[in-house]
This record gives sequence, structure tokens and C-alpha cells, in this order.
Amino acid sequence: MIESLLRVLDWQPLYRLWELIVIIVKFLWELLRLLSGGGGQ
Repeated sequence: MIESLLRVLDWQPLYRLWELIVIIVKFLWELLRLLSGGGGQ
């Protein structure tokens, strides 16, 4: 089912969106670590 969905949708913008989400999550995770650790390094 998911494969047919991916075939119907254009996967390129989907991939770009996923890339953006990953970047944002990484950024937020680093920020959270920095804040909770008090800049532990």
C-alpha cells in the first residue's frame, strides 16, 4: 500500500520535506542538550 502511495505521490518534495524535518529535529535536540546540560562541555 505504501509503495503505491509513493508511486502516486511525487517523492522528490517528500524527500526534501523529510530532510528538513531531520535537520530541525537535530537542531532542537542539540539545543535541548545544551540547555539541560548547562553547556556541559
